[in-house]
Amino acid sequence: MKRHPVLLSIVVCFCLLVSTGAAAVSADTDELRILIDRAPVDPDGDVAGAPTDLLLTFRDIDPTVEGIGLKAGGTITVTLPEGFVDSGTLPFAATGSSPTCAPPLLSTCNTAVIVQGWPQSPVLPFPSVSWDAEANAVTLTAVADWLPAGPSSPGPKAVHLAFLGVTNPERAGLYRLQMRIQPDPDEDRVLTGEGRVQITENPRPALLPISLAAGSPPPPFPNPLFQTIEAGEPSLPLLLYLSDDEANAVVDATFVDGPARVRPIRNADGRRIGLIRVQPARGAREWSLESGGPSTA
Repeated sequence: MKRHPVLLSIVVCFCLLVSTGAAAVSADTDELRILIDRAPVDPDGDVAGAPTDLLLTFRDIDPTVEGIGLKAGGTITVTLPEGFVDSGTLPFAATGSSPTCAPPLLSTCNTAVIVQGWPQSPVLPFPSVSWDAEANAVTLTAVADWLPAGPSSPGPKAVHLAFLGVTNPERAGLYRLQMRIQPDPDEDRVLTGEGRVQITENPRPALLPISLAAGSPPPPFPNPLFQTIEAGEPSLPLLLYLSDDEANAVVDATFVDGPARVRPIRNADGRRIGLIRVQPARGAREWSLESGGPSTA
């Protein structure tokens, strides 16, 4: 079983721009530029020999940029290089296909979802998931149309691979993954691209955003990573997973509330374990950053 990180609730009372990466390719090209990193829910998803838990972003996560619309039957295929090994112990299945193949458990399946630029932002129903063992490739098939519909619903931009039964390469290094998107099964248009992921030898300290404080299930949730805030109004709260360099949960960490632009994050012993640097929105004269309290398991 994977270790579960912890949550630290933060309210950011100014225009908030938090980016986990953006694939800066315009929507009118058939070339995909893919950025790959560990998924925001897993501190060791990109560690050598650990279960594969990666986020592949193929469109700029700025919500004003349209995603790649999918018609029902449209597909996204991700091909993993040889070093990624399926143990054969868990089936590949659609998210939600069983009680233990649904968030937050995902403990009895390999699954994948499509999101639209911020965590926990899929549009239901979830796509079907199939595995080609010979090609070492997973294919997600849309079961309903999902088309761009403005900044609050910009459309598909990323794929989250949550493969508890697949392990990352045993050797750290740079690995190339291939992606192929056929947006409409009735048309010949195909988009292709390659992304590279750095598989690390050991976990890295992590502070990773999730969207669960911005709404309640089912998804999608409002976008806490790109917000436009009116003067005097609070932002959407942002939850953060915190973990140390052994992928262990960091409990009882917090920071001091207020308007300081640089402030330390301290653990339960008062030791500084990180820094917050704030860049207020242009023209902002009064603002504050508030913690919801010490991080909890």
